[in-house]
Amino acid sequence: MKVYQLEVGNMQNFTYVVQDEETDEAVIIDPSWDLDQLIEVIQKNNLKVKYIINTHHHFDHTVGNDAMAMQTGSKIIQHTASTLRSDIRVSDGDKISFGNSELTVIHTPVIPKTAYALSVTENFFQAILFLSVIVAE
Repeated sequence: MKVYQLEVGNMQNFTYVVQDEETDEAVIIDPSWDLDQLIEVIQKNNLKVKYIINTHHHFDHTVGNDAMAMQTGSKIIQHTASTLRSDIRVSDGDKISFGNSELTVIHTPVIPKTAYALSVTENFFQAILFLSVIVAE
């Protein structure tokens, strides 16, 4: 699994592209601004984007959802508590599979109630990959 971290916009946000290196299938996490950077990573690495995943529903993590879904043909994943448009709903413990990789949803409903982290186990090493930290609603 390979992770591309892109600093985007002017609100200290990051968007991630996570690649399954065996199949080149990928997911995009929290697309917001500077979508041209995302397209560049996708095209440069010949990635096939399967999903767009949001760690929570705030606009600065979701504003690029529709544009990226249209550009890549991918499906949008949201937590079940989210009121935003999605193709797939997830909750605690659900698995998100792409290529030969898998992310596990860990619901972290501090603020907001739609927040969740994604964990990965690879080569017997488990890590929390994406945890959205929010200091105020």
